[in-house]
Amino acid sequence: MSRAFRLLVIMIMTAAPASAWAVQILDANGAGSLAARISNHDPNRIRIAGGFISMAVGPRNGRIAIETNDKQGQIFVRLNENAPGKNKAFTLFLTDAKGRDYTLLLKPANISGESLIIRPRPDRAQSKRPVGVERREARLKRLVRAMAMDNVPRRCTLSEESRRAPLWKGTDFSMERSMQCGDFSVERYRLSNTSDKEIRLAEQELYGDGIAAVSVERMHLNHAGVISLEPGRSTMVIIVRESRHG
Repeated sequence: MSRAFRLLVIMIMTAAPASAWAVQILDANGAGSLAARISNHDPNRIRIAGGFISMAVGPRNGRIAIETNDKQGQIFVRLNENAPGKNKAFTLFLTDAKGRDYTLLLKPANISGESLIIRPRPDRAQSKRPVGVERREARLKRLVRAMAMDNVPRRCTLSEESRRAPLWKGTDFSMERSMQCGDFSVERYRLSNTSDKEIRLAEQELYGDGIAAVSVERMHLNHAGVISLEPGRSTMVIIVRESRHG
């Protein structure tokens, strides 16, 4: 093999991986979900800039397969093409090696494999935050995740109850269960769109006095890229309240 030919082969082999992935940069500066599009037929790579993914939790109904790369701290997500509703948006929870949590809202589409790069909040900004604030946020995230995964943490009391709560016109908002965990009360609701129009969703709109955290699952990205709930669809909503506010 000639030197020129060997050089050409090396150039092709090193260039192919870079061109095979379309890159999306996701800035994790806020507290909300990170929305992105992924391929519904090719593998999709997800990594954290300057960090390692230590845990990934996604749908448990066989819709996706997650392959981990422990050496590089990244994961590969591929959809099951035979699963019903494969193009519906879904939520993926990630935790990095530093204990930082990320919530990804992923919308499958008929595109080539995507490479999602999460840029975490700078450590310098995090170090200025009081330790108590960091611990509180970590606890809130653990409580939300436990309720979503049907787990009951130690020192928490589960109550199965069903009652409706007023929300927006054209919706049904019903509590399914709640947990009392010391100074926090964790409530899980089912939000249904009973109207004939799409409803825009924003976690911020569900905040009020005494509400410490809100998480909305199975959200949908419409054609304009807005998080919404289609007519006839429902989604899970988890609300964490400070107990003293009842």
